Amino acid sequence: AVRGEPTGKQAMIPRRGLEASSERRACRRVAEDLGIAISVLAGPETAPAAAGPAFHLTSDISEGGLRFSADQALEPGTRLRVYVALRQPLTTLTQFAQVRWARAAAADPAAREVGIEFTDGPDRDRQIWSAYVRQATAPDASSP
Repeated sequence: AVRGEPTGKQAMIPRRGLEASSERRACRRVAEDLGIAISVLAGPETAPAAAGPAFHLTSDISEGGLRFSADQALEPGTRLRVYVALRQPLTTLTQFAQVRWARAAAADPAAREVGIEFTDGPDRDRQIWSAYVRQATAPDASSP
């Protein structure tokens, strides 16, 4: 064996990078622009206290969470209350979430892209959200 090269089971473990990170996703994502309102519940000391909900549009969604652009600093670990406005069915859902990552937005360095993971919420709202995302990710019946 070459010195420093993985052997046995180690050789089968993917190295960190794009392939490894894409395998970590438990839920399929779909591009979707839904209106959301975010209220900060608790977070690191660096997270500013929000006076009220901040309104945003999602970039993509999945059963496990969503991504959006924000003009406020939201650090990983920050706990949020998220209100999501759906068009079909016309309703507003409540979910609780945690910021998983945040980075400068490519289009506007002053803005940040934020990825959140849902942690809790009313069962009814979780069921409606799951059905909504499954329908959005389902293959189009008209395509071959």
